[in-house]
Amino acid sequence: MLEPALRSVLDQTYQNLEIVFVDNNSDDGSLERAREIAARSARRIQITRCEEQGANRARNHGYELARGDYVQWLDADDWLGRDKIERQVALLEEDGRCCIAYCDWLSRRHVGKARPIETLFPLADVDDQIERILAQIWYPLHAYLIRRDAAERLQQERGWWPDRRVGTDVEYSALAALLGQSFRHVKGALVGYNTWSKTQISGADTPYTLRAASFRDIYRRLKELTKRPDVAPRITAQHRLLLNQDWNVWSLPRDSVDLTRGKGRKITVRNRATGRTANLRPREAEFIEAMIRAGPELAIAHLALVIAARPPYHPYRSDELVQIVETLENLRRCGILTMVTALEPAFGGDGPKA
Repeated sequence: MLEPALRSVLDQTYQNLEIVFVDNNSDDGSLERAREIAARSARRIQITRCEEQGANRARNHGYELARGDYVQWLDADDWLGRDKIERQVALLEEDGRCCIAYCDWLSRRHVGKARPIETLFPLADVDDQIERILAQIWYPLHAYLIRRDAAERLQQERGWWPDRRVGTDVEYSALAALLGQSFRHVKGALVGYNTWSKTQISGADTPYTLRAASFRDIYRRLKELTKRPDVAPRITAQHRLLLNQDWNVWSLPRDSVDLTRGKGRKITVRNRATGRTANLRPREAEFIEAMIRAGPELAIAHLALVIAARPPYHPYRSDELVQIVETLENLRRCGILTMVTALEPAFGGDGPKA
């Protein structure tokens, strides 16, 4: 997918581009293919090699060479719409207060030789980007165009923590939001995100427990950041709920609980094995029923996404996800949920301390 990714950059309607191509020790001919494409292009492409393995190390290496007024990240298997950068530069030039422009995105899921399954995710301006990101409502990394001074601040904060392998884009964008960098949606701009192999970092070859442990470490780092006097005033009770959530793996096995509806609006859930009970509001009972039907074994944040994806909750809303996380956390503390896995330390470590 390298050639379509690189061509989507070369074909941008915005002309004043600085292109830095980082090879991270590829052994599949990617570097040679990039050189062939560069040789035939009227645009200048600076090709460099990052000897240290890892996506974040490659990103940091490329940033050291970049000199542009704006920063666009792009992985080698995704693509940009032709006028994506032009539209976002126009907004950033018009609105000097905006730090990060973002756009709609198209998911392409490749299964064998069949035509890719496409899903469009139209976005909009969001009042609370901290809540949106901490609630795990995800935007692809390359949907953003970042003003240079904002990108520089993130580099100083080590936004691309070198040893982090999973959740890197969540960590980067969460840091931006916590630092008070403003985001705006740009209508008409589009990027594409390809899901094509279980060997991708978020794919099946990376055990879920390692992915969850990496998010746990990211949230610990973000929680430390909120203690700083320049960050603390932005933090709400909803943000703290999301930052403090448990990242072990939990489930609600079928036939493990009873839901009893009493008079009026009273609903009680009871764990059959332990006898522990909790009182629920009607909406909370709906969450439990959705979780029983879905039956996944996931961390609280990802259980919330599974529940929210079921009717009538989809498309995702961060305030709804906060409510679901709060309900699940209460059930966990009451002994209603069943722990499946206690997480081991993840790769990448917590990151720098505040």
